[in-house]
Amino acid sequence: MSDSRRILCFEYLQLSDEMFREASASLRSEAGAMLKAILTDALRLQNTEVFTILGHAVSHPMQEADLPGRLTTIRISEVADINRYLQTHGNRFTDVFAIAPECDGVLTDLLARMHSSLPDTVRIHNVPVELSRCFSDKLSTTQWCNEHRLPCIPASPCSRRIADLLRDRFLTGTPSSRSERPAGAVLKPRYGAGSQDVCRLSCEWDELSRLISDTDDAVPEDQDWIVQPWIAGISCSVGFLGNVSQECPAVVLPPVRQQIRDISGRLQYTGGELRIPDPGLDAAERLAVRFGEVVGPFAGYLGIDMIASTDSFDSEAVIVEINPRLCTSYVGYQTLCTASLFAAMVATETHHRELAWRRHVHRFAPGTDP
Repeated sequence: MSDSRRILCFEYLQLSDEMFREASASLRSEAGAMLKAILTDALRLQNTEVFTILGHAVSHPMQEADLPGRLTTIRISEVADINRYLQTHGNRFTDVFAIAPECDGVLTDLLARMHSSLPDTVRIHNVPVELSRCFSDKLSTTQWCNEHRLPCIPASPCSRRIADLLRDRFLTGTPSSRSERPAGAVLKPRYGAGSQDVCRLSCEWDELSRLISDTDDAVPEDQDWIVQPWIAGISCSVGFLGNVSQECPAVVLPPVRQQIRDISGRLQYTGGELRIPDPGLDAAERLAVRFGEVVGPFAGYLGIDMIASTDSFDSEAVIVEINPRLCTSYVGYQTLCTASLFAAMVATETHHRELAWRRHVHRFAPGTDP
């Protein structure tokens, strides 16, 4: 990468003082950690100026006193200003990378606006809009996996009214569900990001499917929730580093063990554990390689949540959902990778995409500093 580059990296939540202030402490922490990780990696590149955009009152994720001269911070008043800024000043940059949640169409809408606002000469290092739209919807993700013969956990849509009914009747931690019956399903937002509102239900899958079908058929509503059968095994995730070059397949990163706490039936993601190597997740790695072959070359970063070492499914590993965005596991990867992960996404030459890993075990929590 001998040519000088001017790279803009920003995180959606931190574009607005009000939006950042009203977010939960965990979301603020994760947003800051992910942006800091990307900026840190971008600043490792040679012949590169790095830019970021923050709301006027949002604290900088990097220590102000230690900010390098090659990092320029642009302040704006509200999220809408990002559109005007990219339209007016987009030609200042050679590369742009955005971090945003996929819930409520935020990521897909942002990427569509970036493609319409930025000059064609600017390289956008995010997944294509069509992949973002598909994988932001957990139901369409399941359908996509089925079409491409990738093992995935089946999903049934339901309305918010039914979701409330299922929680009241079958939430594992509620008195009415405390019995010998197995925790047979997971309830989650269809378009959600993160583990908020994800619940474990104590109910046989067939009974649950029948209840949803019978009730929702009687009163049709928007089906913004899904239920999936509970699959026992090792919860894990795999990250992918894409590239704007259509000749470069995605780099498959090592599987990360996810730490999931069950708090009275509510499932909470509390971090991950990256082991180099990790023979216990060979099946997840093989499935990740298959996914990379099926999806083909793409720009940006995405992560796949899986269940591995399962004996209750036809495959050794199964896809739970696909996140078409930067995930918090990037912070864990960054700790054990000897090179810049971001360099592999923005590289214009193949040898810059070669990664080496420290043989170690690293545990991290959401919002952990890189």
